[in-house]
Amino acid sequence: MIYDYEALSFRVIGVIRVNNVNGYFNVKARPHAALSYRVSGIGCFEADGEKIRSEAGDLLFMPAGAEYNVEYSGGEIIVVHFYDCNYNKIENIAVKDKRRLKERFVELLMLWRERGAQNAIKAKLFAIFQDLSDEKYGEAADDVAVRAAERIIDNLGNPAFDISSLCSALHVSSATLRRRFAKRYGISPKEYLIKQRLDKAFCALASGRCSVREACAECGFEDEKYFARTVKAHFGKSPSQISKTAFV
Repeated sequence: MIYDYEALSFRVIGVIRVNNVNGYFNVKARPHAALSYRVSGIGCFEADGEKIRSEAGDLLFMPAGAEYNVEYSGGEIIVVHFYDCNYNKIENIAVKDKRRLKERFVELLMLWRERGAQNAIKAKLFAIFQDLSDEKYGEAADDVAVRAAERIIDNLGNPAFDISSLCSALHVSSATLRRRFAKRYGISPKEYLIKQRLDKAFCALASGRCSVREACAECGFEDEKYFARTVKAHFGKSPSQISKTAFV
């Protein structure tokens, strides 16, 4: 979904209100993308063999360069046009809080009419995307964060384990996981992974049951020199110093 695409970039060129005329139309490819909130009516779209129905309260994204057929049953939309948008998937997003989304788009329209402010419009759009992400993931936020933390603990000794593979396993974007994880634990998943690995390393070294090389491997570090630098930066002592002085 466009609201989960963390590399999203675009340039706003306008926000307008459009009344749809009843009928069936072929729309040729255009150089700009469009994100529209359907105030009323219905639009039935067909592009690349895919059929999409957009109803009142829905959000529709149409990328630049898309040619499509559409049948309108009246109604109106508030639409934001973009240049240089790097997201290219046609999609219709049905939301629960339709009233809030409508208010957001009315704000966009008024802001553009009053000031034509590119950055202010972009900020409002990203706030909308945040709302959509919160709506989708909010109910399972704690569950996602907890499951992420559990997987991190289970994979401390796996050097191939990283946050990208964690996101794939949990079927969430890295941006969503960072946000949900930070909300519950106060740090990012990557910071949590490093902290847990280092805490495990400290305990292994301080107990005297592991050599530096063994602790390095046990805690998911592949490079012993990097392990030593990271431990020294975090604890202020080298691994060998921890082995000699801790718990004495």
